[in-house]
Amino acid sequence: MTTLSCKLNIDTTSELSDDANSNTHDFETVFLNDPSSEWSHVQRLWASTNDGNTTDLVAGYVESNDGYLTRGDFARLQTNQMLTDEVMREIANRITVASDTLAFIPPMILEKIYPLRVNGPGQDITPRTWQRLVGRQIKDIKTIAAIHYVPGHWCLLVIDMDQHRIYYYDSYYESPYADEAASKFRRYLRDECRRQGQQELSDTFDDHNDFPLIKYSRSPQQPPGVSCGICCLLMIKYLVDDPQQFHIRARHMEHFTEQEMQRARATWACDLLARPRGHSRATANLVPRWQLHA
Repeated sequence: MTTLSCKLNIDTTSELSDDANSNTHDFETVFLNDPSSEWSHVQRLWASTNDGNTTDLVAGYVESNDGYLTRGDFARLQTNQMLTDEVMREIANRITVASDTLAFIPPMILEKIYPLRVNGPGQDITPRTWQRLVGRQIKDIKTIAAIHYVPGHWCLLVIDMDQHRIYYYDSYYESPYADEAASKFRRYLRDECRRQGQQELSDTFDDHNDFPLIKYSRSPQQPPGVSCGICCLLMIKYLVDDPQQFHIRARHMEHFTEQEMQRARATWACDLLARPRGHSRATANLVPRWQLHA
């Protein structure tokens, strides 16, 4: 696999000015010393997006490849905007694709299989669906990460297959949907193990004591505003870079700052625009090589 290097040179240690910490804080502070062509391209696309063209596909993203982004999706990477599931999926794919031990489950898949609603049995899933989403058997995976959408909010569900633990990260609330989501995810994995002929592993998902739920809903919390999706993506990056650091930071890390949110939004926007998925999954899902964390 060819590795691409991002042209952006982001200073992850500099402090924001008082003006930048005000309500008028914008991306210019993050990229003050980096007039890159990629960042200029992002700004031009945002500036030219309006109510009449939000459904237009961003160049290089095509519906037939199940990886399309519209101008409306891309505009959500601007300050204090909630990310769409298309943006969440595309960024998370880029973060996790190089990992040999972590499997990523796209947003909304829990609802598609076992909906979080009172009425309705949910839709069945076939073996081909798991193969298309993950491409590996469950027994060969150490960690499964699923971005979970609840009404107006993104959360993160993580299964540690080695330690037999389920972790749920909520950057704002006290994880009110964690118990139901964990229960439904256990059923999902139990059924998929059976489809894959892994009966012994399947039986472990029937025992809640074998896969207990641990809620990470205290720290790190998001700053004021709509940043839940960015927080989940940053936590996935910690999980990929160093699983132990993911847990350490989840338990003890200070809350995310507005600067971290802005830096992540800007760097991912540049990467999505400069390296679109296009017609090739192999070249599109390259992991950005810059460091998003200070």
